[in-house]
Amino acid sequence: MSLRDEAKTPSVISPRYLVGGSAYGIGAIISRRQGNDTFQKVPVQAASVLPSVGGYSNSRVGPQTTAAASNSQFVTFTSAETETDGFFDVQRRGDQCYVHSRSSVSGLGVVGRFNAPFLQASVNLTYDNPDREPQISIAGTSFGSTMTLDDETIHVNIDNELLSMTTATSLVRAWTQNPKKYKNRFQKGPGKGPQAGDAEHPPRLSRSGYMMLSIVESITIYNSKDPSKPTKAKALGHTVSLKGFGTIYFGEMFVRPESRRLTLIRFELGCAEEGRLAICGAESIGEFCPP
Repeated sequence: MSLRDEAKTPSVISPRYLVGGSAYGIGAIISRRQGNDTFQKVPVQAASVLPSVGGYSNSRVGPQTTAAASNSQFVTFTSAETETDGFFDVQRRGDQCYVHSRSSVSGLGVVGRFNAPFLQASVNLTYDNPDREPQISIAGTSFGSTMTLDDETIHVNIDNELLSMTTATSLVRAWTQNPKKYKNRFQKGPGKGPQAGDAEHPPRLSRSGYMMLSIVESITIYNSKDPSKPTKAKALGHTVSLKGFGTIYFGEMFVRPESRRLTLIRFELGCAEEGRLAICGAESIGEFCPP
């Protein structure tokens, strides 16, 4: 067919599934090093991404690899591995769409003070009917056994009940039925003052189309050498803060009916080394277009 013939061909966009998946091991921006202002983007480690037609992508970095040789004390890790796998097949599989995104990091160290032996984020989506929400699970997600910050041990408990809720509708229903339990776990609904986020103001999708929540149920901190001693690090909701270090955010997830974006750990550092880090991220998307 010539270009002239092609120009006469009408443009027809037919309905189809949109498949999307991505995962990364470590990403960071450094704003201060050894007391000196700077701006440095640490290259993303172990990135995987799916094209819109589906497929498979994986990446592995390590062992004994640092984010950058000059930043070995900022973030180190033994290995980082990601994979994304997805497809849609309207004709042969009965309108089925599947996306799996996974990220794992071993031997993580941050500014020589925070350590995590093993972390994994997993987001799994299945979609078999354009008239219903896809089923999206984060089964397989783990903070490992224990993490340490200086001489204190951090144990993060994932909300297993929340893990069983595989649709955005079920997540909002959980809030409505038990707003006291989820008061500090979801973004607040509309309204101001004490009533914002109560049963009459449930979480809602933002203008960007997302609802935000944390998959963390509780955090326990104790002194590694003497559990009876008070801890310097303090837990509040899904966060841990330590003066002279910064704040760690655990298990943050952005929710849309058609997708989940999970960041297992996020750092806002406020010590001699300042910057932002995101560890173990995974996102899976599956939707029918046009809706």
